[in-house]
Amino acid sequence: MKRKRDSFAEEFLVFYLFVFAVFLGVLGVSRGIFVSSEKAQVAAIQLIDVDAVVGTKHVYFVNWRGCDEGDAAMFEINPFVNQQGVLVENVVLCSGWPLKGFTPRVK
Repeated sequence: MKRKRDSFAEEFLVFYLFVFAVFLGVLGVSRGIFVSSEKAQVAAIQLIDVDAVVGTKHVYFVNWRGCDEGDAAMFEINPFVNQQGVLVENVVLCSGWPLKGFTPRVK
C-alpha cells in the first residue's frame, strides 16, 4: 500500500515540474508583453526625434526581425519628417525585459 502512495507522489511531482517548465517556456518566449508602449514612446522622443510616434509592437521572434538576441520587444516607428525636412522610414526600437533599455535600429 505504501508503494502506491509513493507512486502517486512521484507522478504529482513530475506533473507539476512539467507544468512549471511549460510556464517558464511561455514566459521566456513572450516576455516582450511586459514592455510598455508608453515607455517606448518616451524613448522614441528622447532617442530619435520629437516627432517620432510609436506604431506596431512585436513580441515574438524579434531577433528574426532585426533586433538583438537579448531583446524582448520591437516597436516600429511610424514614418515622420525630421527637423532637417528628411522623411525618416524603417526605424524600430528594440527593447529587452526587465533590465535592458531601448535601442533604435534601422531595418
